[in-house]
Amino acid sequence: MRILSIDTATRYGGLSLWDQGAIIGEWLVSGGLTHSARLMPALDFLLKEAGWDIEDLDLVAVASGPGSFTGLRIGMATAKGLAQGLEIDLIGVPTLKFWASAFAGGQGLVLPLLDARRTEFYTALYEKKDWQIKEIMPAHQARIDHIAKSLEEYEGPIWAVGDAVSRDAQMLKEQIGDKLKIAPETFRLPRPGMLAHLAYELWQTEERESYKLLRPNYLRKPEAERKLEAKMQT
Repeated sequence: MRILSIDTATRYGGLSLWDQGAIIGEWLVSGGLTHSARLMPALDFLLKEAGWDIEDLDLVAVASGPGSFTGLRIGMATAKGLAQGLEIDLIGVPTLKFWASAFAGGQGLVLPLLDARRTEFYTALYEKKDWQIKEIMPAHQARIDHIAKSLEEYEGPIWAVGDAVSRDAQMLKEQIGDKLKIAPETFRLPRPGMLAHLAYELWQTEERESYKLLRPNYLRKPEAERKLEAKMQT
């Protein structure tokens, strides 16, 4: 099965071509995708390098959120357009699960932490065992003190991954304590090829969605919508 994966949810992202468990090509970007015009030329380049035609794709995978509102819209619109045009399946992979899966340290609890701005984080808790990943705490948005409180019942080590970890490592350690371990950077940044692998696992369990039904998981409304609602209530 030939899969195109699209990750535009955070400032680390990119595309990959994946075939039968092997990454055929990847395009990585740091700094975020703020315009869809960069995606299609990158896809054309990857297809050319792989010797594929776009019609050779069997499945499109996309990071479905939470994450950057602009990035999620770009990725989702591109993925939906391709799936519709090619008449192939589309799989949305939760962004936090994708980041947790990137942890290459083996066993244990993994805490993905993505920057949600306003001193808050997008987070969840997963258990990784024998290369399988299980959700322990669902995705939510919270301040670090609330996250620390929710982790009190769990024994360590808890491995922290995510785009907020490098910036806030000291604060995280102070709030959560010694049971929190900061994963080495090379073990905590996801690659688009892993997104394809997760999508393939979901596809095998028939967790497939019509391109018409799949929506980004923002966890909170975009700021423009919240400002408009607040204005209408005053």
